[in-house]
Amino acid sequence: PAVPLPPPPVLGMAKPAYFITHAAAERVRRDLLSPENSHEAEVLLCLSALLVGLGYAQGRITILAAYVGQVLRLRAGLAACGLDGLVLSTVDAYQGEENDIVLLSLVRSNSDGRLGFTAVDNRICVALSRARLGFYCACNLEMLTAGSELWRQVARHVADAGVSGAGLPLALGDVSAMPPPSRLGSVESSAADVAPERLASGSERMLAAPTLGRGGTGGAGEWRGAWRQTLQQLASLASRSSRAGAAAAERERWQPLRDAIEAARGLESVLEEAAKGPRLGVAGVAGGGGGRGAA
Repeated sequence: PAVPLPPPPVLGMAKPAYFITHAAAERVRRDLLSPENSHEAEVLLCLSALLVGLGYAQGRITILAAYVGQVLRLRAGLAACGLDGLVLSTVDAYQGEENDIVLLSLVRSNSDGRLGFTAVDNRICVALSRARLGFYCACNLEMLTAGSELWRQVARHVADAGVSGAGLPLALGDVSAMPPPSRLGSVESSAADVAPERLASGSERMLAAPTLGRGGTGGAGEWRGAWRQTLQQLASLASRSSRAGAAAAERERWQPLRDAIEAARGLESVLEEAAKGPRLGVAGVAGGGGGRGAA
C-alpha cells in the first residue's frame, strides 16, 4: 500500500501550527454589540500578507473569527491591503469547510475572564480542525485556559509541543531560494495527502507539530516586545523589494505586507498611548467593513 506523504511545510514559517499569544484587550463594537480585538486583527493581516507575498494564492488562505465584529474589522483591513481575495468567515459559518492554511482570531481578552462563544466545546473543535497544511491562532491563551477545561487540555498539548509565543514563528532565511507554493501541494492534492494523518480532535492535532521552542503570553512588555520584533523582521523582508532597482512585480508582490506593517505600527502607537492614561482608551481604535456569517 502507498505510504501517505506528510503535508508540505508552510513557506516562511518554522512550525505548521502555532498559537500567537497576547494580553491585548478586546473592545465591543457599539453598532453590533459584538467584540473585536485590534491586536489579533493586525497579527493576522501581517501573517496573511506575508503568506501571499511568499506566493500562496489568496484563495488558499482562510481567516476565521469567533465574532462578526472581528470579521468586519478584518474585512476592512484586508481590503485596505489588497487582500480581499482571502476567504473570511465566522467560525460558525465555516462548519464543514476546509482550506490549506487557516488563521484564527478568538477575539476574547478581558479582565473579567468572559469567554462567550469560545467556551463552547463544539465551536472550539470546529475552529481548530479546518486546516490541511497550516494553522495559526491569535488568542489570549492564558485567559482561555482559566475558564475552560477543553482549553486547558489544548494548552497542555500546545506547551508540550512548544507551539506558542507572542511573535510569529518565522523561518524566512533566503526567501528568494524558496520554491513556489505550487510545488508544495495544492488545495486539490493536499487533502488526499494529509487526510490519513488527520487526528480526531484539534487539541490532539497540535501534538503533531514539531517542538521548536516554547513561549507564553508573559507580561505586557514581554508580549509586546516579541510582537515588535516580528514586525521588524517583516519590515526588513518587505523593504528589500522597495529598494532602487527592484522589479515592479516584486514591489507589487510585497505591497500588501508593507501596508499591513504600517497599519500594525500605527495601532501599536495608539495602544501605547492608551496604556499611559485615560486620554484615549482602546475603544478609540476604529473598525469597519463588511463580513460573512454571524456570531
